[in-house]
Amino acid sequence: MEQKRNSLYPPLSNDQGFILAFVLMLLTVILGLTMASASITIYHMKSSNAFYRIIKDQLFAPQGATMPSTTNKLLGAPEGWDHICFSTRLTECSTSAMQSYSWRVALREQFPDCTQGTTRIAQRPHIIIIIDDSVTMATSSGQDFLDDALFAKWTAGGISHICDICEIEDTYTNADGTYFKGRWGNSYQRAPALGSLTGAMSAWTKALSYARSLFESLGLCEVSLMSTSQGVIHPFTIDLQKILEGVDGMYPASGSAPLSEALYNATTLFPSQCVSSKHIILVTAGVPIKDGHLPSWLKDFDNDGNAKDTACEGEGSHCLDDVSSYARSLGINVHIIGPDTAYLRSVAIKGGGQYMPEREILVPEQMLVTQPMVVRNDQELILKNFRARLDPPWLKTDKCQFYRPSVISPLSLVSCPNLSLNGLTHDLATTQTDLYCTTSSDQLLKVTMPEHSLTWLMTGIGGEVCLRGERVITGPNRLGIISCIGQGPQILWQHKGTCVDASDSMAYISNGPTMHAYNLENGTALAQFEVNHTIHVVRYDPCTGGVFAGTSDGLVYLFNNRLELVGIINTTTDNAIMEIRPFSRRKSRSATACCRAATRSPCG
Repeated sequence: MEQKRNSLYPPLSNDQGFILAFVLMLLTVILGLTMASASITIYHMKSSNAFYRIIKDQLFAPQGATMPSTTNKLLGAPEGWDHICFSTRLTECSTSAMQSYSWRVALREQFPDCTQGTTRIAQRPHIIIIIDDSVTMATSSGQDFLDDALFAKWTAGGISHICDICEIEDTYTNADGTYFKGRWGNSYQRAPALGSLTGAMSAWTKALSYARSLFESLGLCEVSLMSTSQGVIHPFTIDLQKILEGVDGMYPASGSAPLSEALYNATTLFPSQCVSSKHIILVTAGVPIKDGHLPSWLKDFDNDGNAKDTACEGEGSHCLDDVSSYARSLGINVHIIGPDTAYLRSVAIKGGGQYMPEREILVPEQMLVTQPMVVRNDQELILKNFRARLDPPWLKTDKCQFYRPSVISPLSLVSCPNLSLNGLTHDLATTQTDLYCTTSSDQLLKVTMPEHSLTWLMTGIGGEVCLRGERVITGPNRLGIISCIGQGPQILWQHKGTCVDASDSMAYISNGPTMHAYNLENGTALAQFEVNHTIHVVRYDPCTGGVFAGTSDGLVYLFNNRLELVGIINTTTDNAIMEIRPFSRRKSRSATACCRAATRSPCG
């Protein structure tokens, strides 16, 4: 039989041994991971130091040695990419030891926003403008001309206020008319008195000068134009240029002024849908002639008991305030622009409107963006429009210089510190540091982007914007003028035209059915070509040097850079070509031509 022996040192239990072994294994794993991490870290440190030494030897010159030279070369866009918007940039970095190259896609120009921001508003204010074109508008307004202001007596008739700053001594005459200083006008252009009103300035000059400035700022509004003698001249439109052209074509020569009748007729012209507010602006001297032929229930609508609330074949009818009260009962606000008389002020009050109304009560209180966001150096700049006026909150205007073209020499600029931003953002172009933008009121402005500062503003210059080196080409403005602006700023040259694009050395301008090529530096004519179709869009291809011209009836003309015809493309559409974008496809020249269908939404 086996005999058991007792040990003086009893062994550890099986449970305790397992724990000890587990701890030893865990410590071994941790130690291994630590050593592996340290090894990887040391490896990366050595690799980084080696990479740094290589880069330093290749790209960083030692002290006293020549620094590496870097050159950039702009090349054509990649296959299938838009030639106008995109390019490729080849960067070469050279040292004594090596040369390195990088090739990447670059943005040449920001793609234009083909949509029209004003059409995005479903419900707009509707405004009817009634112009009193009777002979009484040529009588005194009760005010004199401002002594140092500039006025113009147009060849077609009428006197307009141009600017509060005048660059002429007394008068200056050209084909448009005679420009004169206000002090001279107070002596030689005095309007006949109207009752107790005896100032030199006529009611037409005072009212139309104020009204025209107001009308220019009515973006986002549907506007209709009437006159007391002709009725409706232009139906509701968002194209303010058509309204301004209609106003410019008027002259106070009518022998009648049926003010209340015109106002009553205007109350029936508003649409029943897509209207956020209704306004009538009556521009008048306040003297009704052959007026008051209204429904019997409308006479004395304001209950003032005036015995003159009746029809009169001459002067004397007092029905205007009755119709104004009636319009207010329909939810239509009646505003008055004209001489400062108690009667005209009472008409505005009874109509729920203002005498000499301000734009803030007419345009919608709405923020709108009509151009793409600009991104430069991690900055996102959005050109916001508020109340139909360019008014981004980040823009600083305290150091801005304001200019307008001189009436004596259109290529010279006159400083006008009383100007201000006006109109919606129309088009823009950017460099690395500067932003150039035009507004719907024919203003060109330059913004220094790092400082968010408005550097200068030039009025009378508008349309599309393209940058070529240090040249800014804009146009056409409302008068159909295309301008080339140099640094300073200064106007280098101007030409009539409807469309424009440019290379680095030439400007390509269409005027009706004719294409013109001009020297970009001085505006000298170099070539022209007649296509016998109205040209609607012109585009220069910076990759091939070709020029495209799209017509109003669906044709695309192809020219070389000397404006020699290369070919004609029939797009098989009768609609106008709105945009052309060239690109390359399988190493052949191609282009996309876009047209817009002639449709309009019920609220558009």
